[in-house]
Amino acid sequence: MSQKIIVLVEDSAADARVVTRAIEKIGDPSITVVHHETAETAMQYFDSDIVRHADQKQIVLMDLNLPGADGFSFLKQLKSSPVTRHIPVIVWTTSDQPRDIQNSYAGGANSFVTKPMSLRDVTELIKDVCHYWFERATLA
Repeated sequence: MSQKIIVLVEDSAADARVVTRAIEKIGDPSITVVHHETAETAMQYFDSDIVRHADQKQIVLMDLNLPGADGFSFLKQLKSSPVTRHIPVIVWTTSDQPRDIQNSYAGGANSFVTKPMSLRDVTELIKDVCHYWFERATLA
């Protein structure tokens, strides 16, 4: 069984805890959350040789509003690399602005979701995301 990794790019410690908690509630031990608070540390993660050659399914769940390089810059960098462009990116943000939605998809995002407010709703969202990307979709 290959490892399933959610690379969470989120500067809010509270939101990161909610996602981690949601994964725990799902109860699938093959799913791991790798949390990065900045786009820069997330790109360093993807640049590491260990990540490039590991047998794992990865998706990115990223906020748009990050310290330093914002989510759009991270998305552009991730999707411009032949090594990482195939990794699905789900933009996860408080924004519901049409411009943010359009810019996310134009930058290569695979999905755009507005952050739910309750732990129950976050758990349902994360469960749906994991089910679709790790069980239904075929990842490269």
